[in-house]
This record gives sequence, C-alpha cells and structure tokens, in this order.
Amino acid sequence: ALLLCGPISTTTNDFSVAEFVDKPISGVSVFRNQLGSLFFRNPTDFKYRPSHADQLHVSLKWGNEWVADDVGTFSYNSRLAGADGSNANQHNVITINNQNPMRRFSRFLWLPWTKCSRVLKLNQIRATHAGYPHYSCERTVQKLPHGFIIIDKIKGKTNAEISLRWNGRSKLALEQLSIICSAESKEDWQSGNEKTGEGWHSSSYGVREPSWVRTITTRASSAIFVTAIGCAIKLEKNKLWVDGKKH
Repeated sequence: ALLLCGPISTTTNDFSVAEFVDKPISGVSVFRNQLGSLFFRNPTDFKYRPSHADQLHVSLKWGNEWVADDVGTFSYNSRLAGADGSNANQHNVITINNQNPMRRFSRFLWLPWTKCSRVLKLNQIRATHAGYPHYSCERTVQKLPHGFIIIDKIKGKTNAEISLRWNGRSKLALEQLSIICSAESKEDWQSGNEKTGEGWHSSSYGVREPSWVRTITTRASSAIFVTAIGCAIKLEKNKLWVDGKKH
C-alpha cells in the first residue's frame, strides 16, 4: 500500500518533501513532521478491487526507523496461516471479535468493498467505516509538531472483543508507543505465531521472518483507544489530555 503514495523519506536532514500528501483515489494519506511520518489508509472509493482488509491501517516511521509497519506479503500460494498478509489482524487496525471488515470470497476477492467516509482538518483526518455490523469504527490521526496521535472510537450496542493491533519489526520500537484504553483491557505480545499467522514480516515476496505484534484487547460495547508517540497522553472520563493540556 505504501507504493500508492510513493517514497516517504523522513530523514531529519531532508525536509523538502511535502508535510501532507493526500491521494483520495488510491485511498492513502501521509503526514510528516521533522521527527517522522504517518501513513494512513482511508479509501473513500475503490477503482480496483481491494486485496487486503486494511481499512484505517496506519504505518508509523519515527526518525529513521519503522515503529509500526505493514507486514507485507510472503506468498499468495502458501498454506501457511497469514501468508498473504491480507487479514485485518495483520494490519494496524481495530478488529471486532477478530473478524475482517469484509468477507473473503476467494484468494483475491473481498466483498462487500467496505469504503471509508472522512473529514479533513488542518493536520488531521477523521475516517470511519461500517464494516462490522452493529458497530461503528472511527479513527482520527493527527500530526503534532513533535509527534503523532491516533484515536480509535468504537461504538456498539452489545459487548464484543475489541482489539487494537500494532505490528512492528522490533519489540523495542513498538514499546515507544504510548497506548491507553477507556475500558479495562489487557496487553499481549506475539512473535512468529504459526497458528494465527501473526507476528511475521515479509520485506519481499517469498521471504518471511519473525516480527512482533502488540495487541490491546477489551470486552465492551464501546471503547476508545489512544496511541501516541512523541507526547504524553492521559484519558480521563473519555477526555483526552496531551502534554498536560485538554485536547
């Protein structure tokens, strides 16, 4: 998916690239500041059929390191779990009951094509999709001068297992993310899980190596997750505070 937006070099010595790139036709957006870049998958329409259930996926680069990344594709023909890297639980998104926001009909066909609606503001995009029946999924990404914030709001009427995943090549890098949840939650780490296909990364087709996935899970009807890097966050009575100021 990163290829849809082109290279997003973020070295601190080269800041000639645009601070915001938006490609609504391909459904990708990139925010940059002098410390890193954030890639956001938020398609409002599909020119071609989607091959991955990656609506609202975020990849995050901090300094010269990918903190949270797309896991890539190992193989479209292998019988190994998660070999094609296409499921929602292999992307940096929210899942409901570990399901996909689209139904897989064949190797390259997902139906229905779940689209996003979105609102753009200065240094911010808020996007939603309705891929999970009876639940709304909203993700807001915001660029700060010194960091990034990702806010996920899930609203439903009945309790479900709501999970937020962050995939990365390094556990140490993923630990840089500050993550809070409005409901009681648990945190889990996986690497190289053969059964579920989670915790793997393919830098090129046919190559697969163990990586890490950090998962925050709660059982609730509604929840708010906040992920940040480069700033301090606090959530009180569903109100967000960033660096000691009400957000």
